[in-house]
Amino acid sequence: MMARLGFVLARLVVATFVVLTSLYCLLAYIPFTYHQIHLGGLVAWVSTFAHIHPYLYWLALIAAGLTLPWKSGRRLKLFSALFVAVYGIAGAVLVWHPLLTRLDNNLQSLYWALLALIPLLWLAALDWAAQWRAVPWLPARSEAARMFRACLLAAIWAWLLSAALVLFRYAFTVNAPLAAGQWAAALAWSLVLHLVVFMAFFLVLNVLRAIAAMFSDRPAVPVIFYAAGAVAASALVLKYIVFTPLSFSGSWANAAALLFALSLTAFFAGTGARLYRRDDGAMETALDLLLGLLRFLKPANAAVKAALLLAASGLGIYLLARATTTDWEFLIQKVMMVAIWGATFAFFYVAIPLPRKPRGDSLVVAAALLPCLYMGYVILQPHLRLGGNAVTPDAAGFLDDYRNYDVGFRLTQELAAPPVAVAADDSLYAFLAQNTNIPRSVRTDPVEIDLTGKIAPTTGNKPNIFMIVIDSLRRDYVSAYNPDVTFTPGMQAFARESVVFQNAFTRYTGTGLSEPSIWTGALMLHKQYITPFYPMNSLQRLLEAENYRQFVARDEILKVIMKPSARVIDLEAGQATMNLEACPALSELQEKVEAAKGSADPIFAYVQPQDIHVSVINRQNRSVPGGGSYPGFEAAYASRVRRVDKCFGEFIQFLKSSGLYDSSIVILTADHGDSLGEKGRWGHAYNVVPEVARIPLIMHLPAGLQPPYVDQADPAFLTDITPTLYYLLGQRPIAQNTIFGRPLLTMTEAETSPYIRSSYLIASSYGPVYGILGNQGHSLYVADAVDYKDFFYQWKDVSDGSGKAVRADVRASGRAEIRSDVGEISRFYDFGGAARR
Repeated sequence: MMARLGFVLARLVVATFVVLTSLYCLLAYIPFTYHQIHLGGLVAWVSTFAHIHPYLYWLALIAAGLTLPWKSGRRLKLFSALFVAVYGIAGAVLVWHPLLTRLDNNLQSLYWALLALIPLLWLAALDWAAQWRAVPWLPARSEAARMFRACLLAAIWAWLLSAALVLFRYAFTVNAPLAAGQWAAALAWSLVLHLVVFMAFFLVLNVLRAIAAMFSDRPAVPVIFYAAGAVAASALVLKYIVFTPLSFSGSWANAAALLFALSLTAFFAGTGARLYRRDDGAMETALDLLLGLLRFLKPANAAVKAALLLAASGLGIYLLARATTTDWEFLIQKVMMVAIWGATFAFFYVAIPLPRKPRGDSLVVAAALLPCLYMGYVILQPHLRLGGNAVTPDAAGFLDDYRNYDVGFRLTQELAAPPVAVAADDSLYAFLAQNTNIPRSVRTDPVEIDLTGKIAPTTGNKPNIFMIVIDSLRRDYVSAYNPDVTFTPGMQAFARESVVFQNAFTRYTGTGLSEPSIWTGALMLHKQYITPFYPMNSLQRLLEAENYRQFVARDEILKVIMKPSARVIDLEAGQATMNLEACPALSELQEKVEAAKGSADPIFAYVQPQDIHVSVINRQNRSVPGGGSYPGFEAAYASRVRRVDKCFGEFIQFLKSSGLYDSSIVILTADHGDSLGEKGRWGHAYNVVPEVARIPLIMHLPAGLQPPYVDQADPAFLTDITPTLYYLLGQRPIAQNTIFGRPLLTMTEAETSPYIRSSYLIASSYGPVYGILGNQGHSLYVADAVDYKDFFYQWKDVSDGSGKAVRADVRASGRAEIRSDVGEISRFYDFGGAARR
């Protein structure tokens, strides 16, 4: 028993190391994960893994070496020795030339991701060669009843786990805004969908079983068929649940999904086969062999099995609960849920013995009934809708909210309810995917963004410019926008002396494109990033023309989009992006400003602290620094906003005491907001929703510099900041172009009017999710090509946007505007995707 346990643990070490290595390389190939994770340090332990990878490699190699089939025949011993020799040499090379820390965002990283999986296939080949002939088989019997029972129990148990988590976490604790009847209806519908999915799985297994039965005299054939089914299912999960949200698609994504699935299936099946011993008796079915890792359950008594099931289920619920606040738009939760489904089915299949009386045909008919009825419902659903031209009836709209709380329901709904085709524009999702996260391998040349013609230095005294962009700061956590906020006195005092733009938005709901859009003053091609970027960096070109000394906390994005210059002085130099904090950065800025007082050159400063970023808060276990109570607010987030506010207030006092405040432009804003549990949403990975799109924007201007006209209720965007600085410094007029931002302050209303539009494009920085902001900044239509759904939100002044039924006319006009605006961006940057309609 202990020998088997040691074998299993050693193999788990090998599999974990290989999979993490391959995924790290794959994420280096994907543009946004490369910039956010590899360069930005978004997930701290991933960066640590990359640095200690050469040493962990030897631990994995030792674990693999100890589990090789050394006691088998001469040929297997030779191939085992060759395995150790080849990967021993590779390990020595890694110590001298580490791989992971030197990866770049190119095709080579993808090659390494695929090559990293070869050890799993090699070990699987050795395992099967060593064990296959040693396995005796019982005469073939129908296992339909066993499969049916395992699928039925797994469906019910998986539903119970989801229901327990959603009820205790949201219905009883958080008090999510659903009525008791809606909870009951949603949970009942979730049970139905779980049964539909698992019964469909049972039918697929039976098809494989029926085909394999034609070769009953060859025990290898059923194993191959079931393994092929596992590979296909795993590949589909990887492609649609993992790769699609990461914007990894196309033929390379298909190849990677298949190789990942094949490697893992073969490895774990081979590991299970190696665990077989003759005293286990003859093998009953092919699935018994493939699920050999759980063979220890067979002789265990019922109490032990129940205890293991409850313990594993408790761990699954805990991990799912911890994952709810992660910034990946349900990706991690869905992967966990798939793993729970697979483990639950495997448990019930192995733990419950083969029935004596085969009842295959009747069970297949019974299992097919529910999926068939459901398919009929799906087909008839468009004809059963109520509400005139409403695409989503209000009566069932609560299910769209409920799926954010219950990842099991979300996953079954995605599997069992394919997107409904609509006449409005069925090809839009594919069009958006083509124009989103354009790979680095696709050549795109920079286009000069010319906001105002040729920039010429202006005369006279120039104001200092201080830009504080607090990553992920929500407007409703700032007292200037929400009178219920009591923890931002520094920002409140600053707002009383400044222009508060009440209707401000980001153009991109994620740092990856939002931060660069501030510097370009324009919408951008959805690529991270066009290089060289400098021709598009309108702000840096302005600062150089006006001879500004630039104090900048350069994160990994700014290191790419800013041209190296002797005029740029780093703040928080050497800090990883996710370690940039407001207090140290502003303190260092004070010191540098003090030291530069004697110079006649004006000062520009830019800091973008990460104190309240969701990944930073999660890394700190959602603690509440300084304690305190924040009723009505998310405490972990609000407490950090309080800390940032204190340092910001101290910096403003420094500017006043040093005599700089009255001659400086000071801008306080955020690159985007954040979802903090609204209707089950967290983070901002792909969320184009009101609480992420709406931001604070507060601007202090020297008395003699403020133009007389400003409408604080007009929609204002981050892309308007740089055109506004151009205007204030005398670089006028600003070009009227739908790609460019506009000056937020002008000499007359007539000068502002031509820039105001009826609608504006908003996009996710990381996925093909786009929205149209309309109704003077009070409505948002969203086409989500990750979730394959459309949404519509409306709001008044302070309250968060609430979801509404998407009327057919709203859908048609919204989709047409999104297609037009995305196409216009592609044409501006001369990208061929605009032509692929």
